[in-house]
Amino acid sequence: MPHACAAALIVFTLLLHADALSGWWLYDDPQLVLEAQRQPLTSLFFNSAEYVHLAAHTFVPLQLVSYKIDLLFGVRPVVFYAHQLLALTLAVVLLFFVLRQYVDEKFAAVGAALFASSWAATYAVRTLMIRHYVEGLVLALIALLLWRRRPVAASFFYLLAMLAKEIYAPLPLLFLLIEREPRRRFASPAVALAIYLFWRWRMTQLVGGYAPFPSPREIAGMPPMLWAHLIGPAYSLVAPLIWAIAIASIFIVYLVRDRGRAALLIVTIAAVAIAPIVALAANFEWRYSFAFVACAIAALTIAAGRVNRRWSLLALSLLAITATAMSFPQRRDYRAQTRIVEAEGRYIAAEPPTAAPLGATAPEWYLGGLAQLRHAPSPRYFLSRFAIVAGEVDPSRAVTFNANALLVPLTSTTSFGT
Repeated sequence: MPHACAAALIVFTLLLHADALSGWWLYDDPQLVLEAQRQPLTSLFFNSAEYVHLAAHTFVPLQLVSYKIDLLFGVRPVVFYAHQLLALTLAVVLLFFVLRQYVDEKFAAVGAALFASSWAATYAVRTLMIRHYVEGLVLALIALLLWRRRPVAASFFYLLAMLAKEIYAPLPLLFLLIEREPRRRFASPAVALAIYLFWRWRMTQLVGGYAPFPSPREIAGMPPMLWAHLIGPAYSLVAPLIWAIAIASIFIVYLVRDRGRAALLIVTIAAVAIAPIVALAANFEWRYSFAFVACAIAALTIAAGRVNRRWSLLALSLLAITATAMSFPQRRDYRAQTRIVEAEGRYIAAEPPTAAPLGATAPEWYLGGLAQLRHAPSPRYFLSRFAIVAGEVDPSRAVTFNANALLVPLTSTTSFGT
């Protein structure tokens, strides 16, 4: 039965997100590919001067290791997206096996399906630059599966999870929650955390976080943001209402039924999920909530399974169905939001250097990265009307993309003035 559930979850996730394979380079992708090409493997882990070419504010060497694996098959977006989809699918299956340790298989399967169809998963599988969040979750879930029988091996995967993304550093709180044996078992995760913190300091000179701590007002604004990130873009009041009623019903009954034990589980999982992202409250982007959503859905699934009533399974199933239904317009909207960036990127990556200069709206580091990936001259591009004012660009020769991502003469628009 568990293997049948796992197989069904694999098929469900692959079918739901198969269209992600048609994606193209976006946002940080070109620069990450360039760094993966340029940086020797050992430098990612041990050469601070080399590593900070990628970033000086965080230490996530496994991100570029993951990209290096894809580069074995060439600089092909489909390979990168296939890797991303497989990583998410593995996270879904591992989440099922973790949840299965605490609730009946049917609850675990529905909870994993809910995560697979969530906005966090929909966004992550289509955004290559946050792969380290996804693979960090995979490594964290492996650590949770191994903890009771192989604490040293679990601690090793815990270290790897942090090397993928530091948001998984509070994971030992979950070890503590499920611990049934002497506390000496925590020596190995403590060593893993100490190694990571020293390693991170050695490579980036960072001891604490990399963002200024937010104001009380900014922190107070986090709950509505987390709620929005949990349910994702909604297109009517129906979906948020379903989520609110189902979640409130499950958690309230669970708290009334198990009281202190239920409160401990909810508070611990909330601490693991929220503590690493509080400092980002001032500028809270979609990707920051990926691990939070996974933890929230895990807590909700455990609560529904502990209530263990037909209605609680129905409520959880209704959330999964709602999330699946919403994922279709969500992915269409995401594609629409990125189509101009993609069109501009494809122009720089594919057109001959003699092509008309492009009046672009995408960031310079994105277009510049694509130009470098060509390893040959690319078309000219400019980001400001001052290039025209200064006489560097003849507007009668320049082109740009309109709101429908169609290539048009620059003079037919008002994008860069006249």
